[in-house]
Amino acid sequence: MARLLIILAVIAGLVWLHARIVRPSPVVDKSHHFDGEHFFNPQPIDHGFGLLMKWVLNRDRGPWADYVEYPPGPIPAQRVVGNELKVTLVGHATVLIQTSGLNILTDPIWADRAGPTLFIGTRRIRPPAIRFDDLPPIDLVLVSHGHYDHMNMATLKRLFNVHKPQFLLPLGQGKYLRRAGISGVTELDWWQSHTFESQKLSSDSAMTEVWLVPARHWTARWIGDQNRA
Repeated sequence: MARLLIILAVIAGLVWLHARIVRPSPVVDKSHHFDGEHFFNPQPIDHGFGLLMKWVLNRDRGPWADYVEYPPGPIPAQRVVGNELKVTLVGHATVLIQTSGLNILTDPIWADRAGPTLFIGTRRIRPPAIRFDDLPPIDLVLVSHGHYDHMNMATLKRLFNVHKPQFLLPLGQGKYLRRAGISGVTELDWWQSHTFESQKLSSDSAMTEVWLVPARHWTARWIGDQNRA
């Protein structure tokens, strides 16, 4: 019994320490959606624990396969120039957007699981529609928030090592990438924008402006760091 209590105490201590380590420090002054510690919706929604459990117990998941093997889709073009727009759904929230000579990826995840380790987290049931090695040169990566099925560090580091893109994230999320040795990180607050220059196949260049807009959601990477970025 004493050994079990010691093990539980060690686990609790590690959880607390990890939460302290991964918790981003305050990044902006207080505002109408940041109180100095947490980000929040100015118009709160009653999504408490009771409603969560009600959804978990009453949801109808329907048929759900363990894994379905699909052949990869066609290799995308290296560049799409001019005003033409090509959008390819890779899987989940990962989308390849090609326009004006710029290749953009949203919430990229080329991993078997979405979680803090290789063994913990939701397992994907089909492969990405585009193989990682078939990606065109990636110029810009957009990450919407810190949940593991949207911010997959293994994929982000792989993209950084291979493509050296720019990374655009909401305020407070860039800290995780910088800790992993990833550079070229830009953070935006609600309704802020950032302009990127893309090189076309010709000698001209195009300017692409990206805006960050609010969403009614929450974020966390571990226990104790909810909505701190």
